Amino acid sequence: MSTFVGHARGMLQIQMALLEDMVVNAKNNKEKSLLPLIVSNHVGILTYAKRVAYAMQEICFLEVTTTTLLICTMEYLSIMAWRDVDLIALGTYVGSWISMTLNMFIICYAGDLLVEEGEKFGEATYNIEWYNLPEKKAQDLIILIGISRYPPKLMGGKIFEISIDTFSSVIRSSFVYLNLCQTVAE
Repeated sequence: MSTFVGHARGMLQIQMALLEDMVVNAKNNKEKSLLPLIVSNHVGILTYAKRVAYAMQEICFLEVTTTTLLICTMEYLSIMAWRDVDLIALGTYVGSWISMTLNMFIICYAGDLLVEEGEKFGEATYNIEWYNLPEKKAQDLIILIGISRYPPKLMGGKIFEISIDTFSSVIRSSFVYLNLCQTVAE
């Protein structure tokens, strides 16, 4: 998933460079219009991101839900190993907890980066020096600005967005479940 997100981010960065080239061409009175290419490519990027999000939505949903429960389990087992002074088990559980937490962070961070890059593209289209463009091209930017208001997002089963906020919710939920497990076990 990180590879797909990295690819989409790279394509959005290329689009921002094309936007800058379009303004430079207009300043230099070159007739080459990059706007149709930019709009076409942006629609292609959004389609690509939508396909990736569709393909990954079940995986992301399962990853978030199972990781929440597994992190909680590792926390509980770590406490039990600490009480029993079983250092080998404690090391195993803590290592597993770190691995799962890091994996969840990478997934959520990738989703966050995709949204962030989409927002940067939206800001770039909004902040472009449109006054240096011919009137018709400046008006055509409205379409691009409208499309870029909704950056691509990764979703977990169409229920929640994959982002750093989701990661913090997973960590908080795991501690809530840990408290529940400790209460039930006592």
